[in-house]
Amino acid sequence: MRRIANFLLWLGLFGLFLSFAAYSTGTPRFDIGFISVILIAVSAWVLRKPVAPFEPTRRFRTLRKFGVVGRGQENKED
Repeated sequence: MRRIANFLLWLGLFGLFLSFAAYSTGTPRFDIGFISVILIAVSAWVLRKPVAPFEPTRRFRTLRKFGVVGRGQENKED
């Protein structure tokens, strides 16, 4: 999710650049600027959260729940 947020941040900054460039030529494009501000706000909302630490125990938990992975682990831990 953080990679998508980084992409949206750069896309929003590029959109602001285009909006300012269009304004300086005399043809203001406020729609591009508005969408860019929304993209930057969404990416900032996602990126403000700290990165979750990696926990190997949480890997493949859905598959473990369905019994596809980790069938022999119960016997080894006992």
